[in-house]
Amino acid sequence: MVKPEDQIAQLIKDYKFVFSSDEGKRVLDDLQRRCFYTSSTFVPDNANETFVREGQRSVVLHINNFINTKDK
Repeated sequence: MVKPEDQIAQLIKDYKFVFSSDEGKRVLDDLQRRCFYTSSTFVPDNANETFVREGQRSVVLHINNFINTKDK
């Protein structure tokens, strides 16, 4: 049985592999633009849309967190 920490370590390697290619970099750049990576997710008078945007942003934050994790 694979340990959970080993599974996560492999997944981090997989993310780094996928997003280090030219294609992966283009996809990540697109996701960052579309998913409010560097802009506000707040929508005045519309909490639901704010929540949706924050959910989109959290995916990009997760990807960036994995690809920027230092190797052990």
